[in-house]
Amino acid sequence: MKRVIISISILTAMVSLGIFFNIRISVRCNELIELTELIQENIENKSEALEYAGQFDSEWESFHNESIFIIRGDRLSEIENCYIRIIPLIETDNDELSAELAELKNILIHTKASEIPNIYNIF
Repeated sequence: MKRVIISISILTAMVSLGIFFNIRISVRCNELIELTELIQENIENKSEALEYAGQFDSEWESFHNESIFIIRGDRLSEIENCYIRIIPLIETDNDELSAELAELKNILIHTKASEIPNIYNIF
């Protein structure tokens, strides 16, 4: 009987941690998406766009350290490769900035959606 109780406790802990991390990843991705949208809205105002990009950078570092054990590394690398180009593009007033921001937002949305447990993500 003790083995059954221990097994149920372990399974409950695993499911609870899975739900907790799923919610946490979803909330953090939403925060990063909001910052990306704020950068998009303030492309003309370089100082505000750089400020939001700096906030994105600090949020990204926190998110990366938190999610490195949960999300696949290639997905995190995609986000990082895209976001690293944002600040130099803002500083140089490059025309590719809006395309990079749209791509970053799309990758974040896809990352959030891929972490939601559904039948397509399991099998």
